[in-house]
Amino acid sequence: MPRRTAAERFAEKINKSGPWSLIKGVPGQCWIWTGVLNEHGYGRFRDDTGRRIMTHRWAWEQANGPVPDGLVCDHLCRVRACANPDHIEPVTSRVNTLRGETIAAANAAKTACVNGHEYTAETTIVRPNGSRQCRTCHRANSRARNAERYANDPEYRERERARARESMRRSRERKRAAAREQQLAPVTPITPHTTDTDLERAA
Repeated sequence: MPRRTAAERFAEKINKSGPWSLIKGVPGQCWIWTGVLNEHGYGRFRDDTGRRIMTHRWAWEQANGPVPDGLVCDHLCRVRACANPDHIEPVTSRVNTLRGETIAAANAAKTACVNGHEYTAETTIVRPNGSRQCRTCHRANSRARNAERYANDPEYRERERARARESMRRSRERKRAAAREQQLAPVTPITPHTTDTDLERAA
């Protein structure tokens, strides 16, 4: 008996009469995989080469070709067992994570920090990993940590005092230099505002 193809086995296990997507812009019904699901709820089966593959990825590749390198298949309908290629979009892993129901996604959806400071381009520190931190809270936390260290660490306290003395010395030098430059600046002669008409009247 000839071995069934992946397409035949896929067709046997797929229910194209699944629920209609409630997500705006996602057309048609979900194609629900009725076969084996992994621990995360995604369908799995073997393709024609014997390789284990996610059913939604396989379906997208049959309709569109290989998934571009560096991208993963994201369910636009948010139904993990769905294998409708129209409900799948290749995106980066970060976009996929932020779209999902994860802590990272919940944090990304926040518009203000825990203390109520609004996240804006001016008030937010964006770290290399994409996480955000409130600039106001960061400064407050830094000041609190420095104050605690200043009170409890004699060596740190002495370094800070020396740094403050040096900063004051440099500030005084800059002020003296600016004052000397002002004293040595050439004096602009005063131009009389007398006109030829005024001279004729005086004569």
